[in-house]
Amino acid sequence: MRGAPGRLWRSRDLVWTFVARDLGARLRGTALGPLWPLIHPLALFAAYGFVFSTLLGIRMPGTAAELGHAYGVYLFTGTLVWAAFSEATSRAATSIVDHRHLVQRTAFPGEVLPFEIVLSTTVTQLIAVLAFVLACVLTPLWPAPGASLVWLPAILVLQVTFTSGLALGLAALHVVRRDVAQIWSVVLTFFMFATPLFWVASSDVLPGIETWLPWIEWNPLHHLLRAWRAVLMGGAPVGLFTESPAPALLAFAPFAVAALVAGLGLFCGLERRFTDET
Repeated sequence: MRGAPGRLWRSRDLVWTFVARDLGARLRGTALGPLWPLIHPLALFAAYGFVFSTLLGIRMPGTAAELGHAYGVYLFTGTLVWAAFSEATSRAATSIVDHRHLVQRTAFPGEVLPFEIVLSTTVTQLIAVLAFVLACVLTPLWPAPGASLVWLPAILVLQVTFTSGLALGLAALHVVRRDVAQIWSVVLTFFMFATPLFWVASSDVLPGIETWLPWIEWNPLHHLLRAWRAVLMGGAPVGLFTESPAPALLAFAPFAVAALVAGLGLFCGLERRFTDET
């Protein structure tokens, strides 16, 4: 287990080769090629802004009239993070079994497979974040993030740490129990509704939620979303999500470290069975 980080570091060229191959496979054969990672999030951003803010007229409490798109932006930023997390863990769960021809080679570092999926989805997420920032700069839809962007490296490191831990654990468990991927898809469905993607974890917005707030604090994705929204929405000239990302990151960090230790422990403990089970 202690040697796993070193194996990953020595295999860094292989990791980036797999990441580049994964990203290239998404664009191969398309007419617009590298523009698609920008077009999709911008279209999603426009759709959320129109449907929830313009068409349905949903407003966040205490938001100035000129920031009427707050709820659409709130949904969009949450969806960016959730999409990267759910895609990475879902695809990583079957990564060892899907690449059994590689794992059965004794010199191949198996942890590369789930880890490269996490990095690939993170790169896609960063492209979407870039599209969001460009839309804020070029349109009056939402104030563009400013100095808060300096928090991005810390957020990304903790996000990759947390997601990698789950990805490694799920990939190893799926080798010995082939229904793990299906079970995880069901867990993700419940997890999505238990995470404040479409609702705000505040009694000012949802009266009566006070009873559940202590439980929500145990949801690691809640703190990760708080950090991302503090960065991407914190430039608004209102008292909405203007807190520093620091408290959310401090709350999320123990979850990230625990997930990595547990996932890496599972992976290393079951790795000897990969050749026989795949």
